[in-house]
Amino acid sequence: MSDEFNQEGRTFEAGADHLWTAIEKPDGVNAALEIYSINMTSTECDKDDNCYFYIETDIDEKNLTVWNDYITPRGFQNVSFYYRAAMVQGWNKFCFQGGLAVLRVQLPGVVDKDSGNPDLVNATKDTRAESIAYYPTWPGIWMFGNLGRAIFTGSTARLWPFSYNECNDTVFDSQNQRISACDPNPGSGMNPYQGRGAPEIDILEGG
Repeated sequence: MSDEFNQEGRTFEAGADHLWTAIEKPDGVNAALEIYSINMTSTECDKDDNCYFYIETDIDEKNLTVWNDYITPRGFQNVSFYYRAAMVQGWNKFCFQGGLAVLRVQLPGVVDKDSGNPDLVNATKDTRAESIAYYPTWPGIWMFGNLGRAIFTGSTARLWPFSYNECNDTVFDSQNQRISACDPNPGSGMNPYQGRGAPEIDILEGG
């Protein structure tokens, strides 16, 4: 399977694309600071007809009430978000079962010549960034087990980020795994005594 993003003006709102779906919701995990919107991503082509997928980022401060599965007890919480960006997912659209994932990516950063970013003058391909101030976002490209859906915390609780297939409570408390190898009747057509999960495989995460 390949997607070269070689058609200009693709839209990724729900039901519009055969491979990808853009998310329309605030990110409620990992103390995230952004809201994801479908209008922050598309495809475009340059003057040489080289086409690409892009994600925009913009300042957009909002205070929202969101559900948080990770506080005790679980419940609604008032959260401040500071910018708007995009996330696209291939959840329930295609399944990568093995092989090689190849990507060509340009990561976000403040690289205008008037920005004062010292990396524009001093950096080589082997040096680290001098300051994170010019790279304020947290880009990520990763694969995720299909039993959960990223940032939909009700679907990932006790499934992410591992897949463990042993019934040994002295090593790992089976109550912490929603579909565990200790369960004789997991339901939904799943095999008895087989641990399942939604593992995360990071290709790239962070600036």
